[in-house]
Amino acid sequence: MITLALALAVLITLLVVGLRVLQRRAVERSLPGRSPSTAIHIENYADIDVAVRMQTCPCGGRFMVRGEGPVTHAGRPLRVAHLECRRCERERSMYFDLTTLRH
Repeated sequence: MITLALALAVLITLLVVGLRVLQRRAVERSLPGRSPSTAIHIENYADIDVAVRMQTCPCGGRFMVRGEGPVTHAGRPLRVAHLECRRCERERSMYFDLTTLRH
C-alpha cells in the first residue's frame, strides 16, 4: 500500500512539473520576437543588438549572437538571430521584421 501511494505521488509530481514546463514554453513562444509571427519591427540593424542585450536566459545569463540570416514569413522580409546563453549555452532564436527598415 505504501509503495502504491509513493508511486502515485511521484506520478503526480512528474505530471505537475511537465505541465509547468509546457506552460513556460508556451509563454516564451508568445513573447515578441520568439517566432516569425511575433517578429519585432526594427528601423535599423542596431535595434537587433539592443533587443539581444535586453534578453535574459531563465538561468540568469545573457545571450550572445551566434549567427544571423534572412528569412521570409507570409511574404514579409525577416531577419533571424540565433542566440546562445553565455552561462548555460541554451539556444534561442529571435525574429525581426525588416519591412520598416531604414538604410
